[in-house]
Amino acid sequence: MDEKIKASWERVLHPETLKTNIITASVFSMAFEMLKSSIIEKIEGFFINGFDENGMIVSSEYKEKVLSLNRSQLYASLKWLQDMDAIDDEDLKKFEHIERCRNTLAHVCLVRCRI
Repeated sequence: MDEKIKASWERVLHPETLKTNIITASVFSMAFEMLKSSIIEKIEGFFINGFDENGMIVSSEYKEKVLSLNRSQLYASLKWLQDMDAIDDEDLKKFEHIERCRNTLAHVCLVRCRI
């Protein structure tokens, strides 16, 4: 094996480096999931008409004005925010970049760690 490649693997697989990288990836992934939940829940919360024994009563307007914008609840919420001028195309591009990074991290962990 090429010495540079071997040295690179040894650096990556060093226990402290590996531990730090796994923790960092986990925190990033959790932060992304929290961001997704926050986006969906804040928009849905905007359309709440009260509570009953089952929890929140979400107005039918939510389905008409938000969920109809995209099959994905997340992307429907983002589109609604965009339509309300709360975010712009650049914000959406940044979100999609963060999502791709999260997906890459998750894929690498699943494939490499065989989870």
